[in-house]
Amino acid sequence: SDLQSYLKSKTNTYNWAGSEYSNKLMGSLTTVRKDTALTKFQPAVDLLEDIILCEKVVVFAHHRALLLNLTEHFGERAVCIMGGMDRDARSDAVHRFQREEDVRVFIGSIRTAGLGLTLTAASRVVFLELDWSPGVMAQAEDRCHRVGQVDSVRVQYYVFKDTIDEWIAKSLLY
Repeated sequence: SDLQSYLKSKTNTYNWAGSEYSNKLMGSLTTVRKDTALTKFQPAVDLLEDIILCEKVVVFAHHRALLLNLTEHFGERAVCIMGGMDRDARSDAVHRFQREEDVRVFIGSIRTAGLGLTLTAASRVVFLELDWSPGVMAQAEDRCHRVGQVDSVRVQYYVFKDTIDEWIAKSLLY
């Protein structure tokens, strides 16, 4: 991750990056991020159920557990792209989302589905988790900002107050 790279780049200054302490810190941050993401599941489902009454939506998250839970909840109304899927499965998911009216939700891993796809069937993007890199976030947003998009694209960041989300969101601004 970018934070781990940053910590490693500071090894000469702080002499603790890559140490047992920094490994424990990274493990703790990962656990807190995952727990925060899973806490969002039901409120996110409520939000997304309201959105899909009127329009299709692209949803990005980082943790596989959240992606799988969302995919299971929405069933045939959703497609999902995450790491480990072959090219044909990814292509089929994009095709179904773009072409089938009943497929209302595109669920994607920020890093896997956030690059190189055209998702102009939706004009709403919801990030349930944030990436550490503003460039990765911008690339994911741009999946709906493509040739063929006829509507304004609305992007929402689902950030819980007083959580690691808020800290990551603030770090993305600077």
